[in-house]
Formats: sequence, structure tokens, C-alpha cells
Amino acid sequence: MPEPQLYDESYYHARYPDYYKNRYVTKWPWALYVLKPKAGENIVDIGTGTGHIAWLISRCKAHVKSIDISEYAITQARQYYSSDNLKFECCDILTTPLSENTYDAAMLLETLEHISREDSIKMLRNVCNSINKDGRIVVSCPLNQFTLRGKIRNAVLVFLRHPPFDPTHVRNITETSLREDFQISGFEVVSVSYLLFERYIPFIQHIPILANFLAGGIVVEGRKRILVQDE
Repeated sequence: MPEPQLYDESYYHARYPDYYKNRYVTKWPWALYVLKPKAGENIVDIGTGTGHIAWLISRCKAHVKSIDISEYAITQARQYYSSDNLKFECCDILTTPLSENTYDAAMLLETLEHISREDSIKMLRNVCNSINKDGRIVVSCPLNQFTLRGKIRNAVLVFLRHPPFDPTHVRNITETSLREDFQISGFEVVSVSYLLFERYIPFIQHIPILANFLAGGIVVEGRKRILVQDE
């Protein structure tokens, strides 16, 4: 497991000051749209970073528990955002089980690529156990990052003065591998959205071959299929 400070993306803030200001109007609101949080729901946001998406969820009147392994990130989140229905907590859910059957939904945005596949499955199992029957999950992550097309896409990003892929990413994720992780962990896939330059582009959603080639990110919605311990 990488050290928590590897998740502290201060170097991105320094090199690309407009990126973090603008990223919230692209990838993350689409994930929020997929989640469709409802008033009164209990939602856990894992790998929250500085807490912006958790705050957006809390504005929908849901009760949000927002978790990150980084003390720095949680400190920043508490400074930026405050709400009676929003709670930030620093912990590692690979070693700290979440309360069982507690949440209606879970968000993991740009999180799984930071850990090994073994740890990803362990994390997803923990999440699966923590959500209620028929609970849902939304995951976003980079797609095909370490393949040839991913490297070409990264070079294009640099040329266009977009941030390159985060060097703390340790795993290449494909749609197939993410579907398998969902299946193993107790979720079934409900929908898949492909993102091009971090934006939802409608026309490529209907051409999976083209989407898999062009897309740099993916948002996957799932539902709890069966309690992991009963499998």
C-alpha cells in the first residue's frame, strides 16, 4: 500500500493551478449524475481528496461520510467544506472495516488506480458489506493508462497543456478488469460511461470499440448483488 502522502497532489496544484479548479465541471459532476443521490440517504465517499464531490452530494440533502487515507487531504476538506450532514474521516479502509449494511450508496472516484488489484478487490468487498441490500456504487478511474494508446493519449494531454496521468497510479485498469473486480466483490454492473478528456461525450457511448480506444476515463455504476460472505 503506498504511503498516504503519495495521494497529496500538491505538485498538481503547483504545476496546473487551473486543473483542480476546472476538473469539477467535467468528470466528477457526471459521476454525481450517475449516482443520483437522494435526500436522507446515507452515502460513503471513499478517497475523497479535498472533499468537493462529498460536498456536492451533501447539497442533495444526503448524509455523507467522506473518507481518505491522507491526513493532509482531510484537513484541507474540513477547511473548505462544512455541513451538518457531511462528516470527514481519515482512515484506511483496507485495514478498517466499514460498518455493515449502513449505506445506501458508495462513491470511489479516482481511487482504485492508486492500489493493486488485490487491494482493490479487498476495498470493494469492504464497501459491498457496508451498503444495504440493493445498494449502489459508482466508480471512476483512468482507462487503459499503461497501454500504448494510453501513452499516446498522455502525450497528447501534455501537448494540450492538460495534466499528464498521476505518477502515483500503480495499476492499469481496463473495462474488462473493472467488471471482473465488481463481480468478484459482490456487485453487478448497471451502466458504463466513457469519458473523453474527462468529459461525457454522448456519441462515443454507442460505439464501444471506439470508446475503448479513445476514452481516457470510465465511470461504472453497480448494484450490490449478494453479500460477499455468502458467496
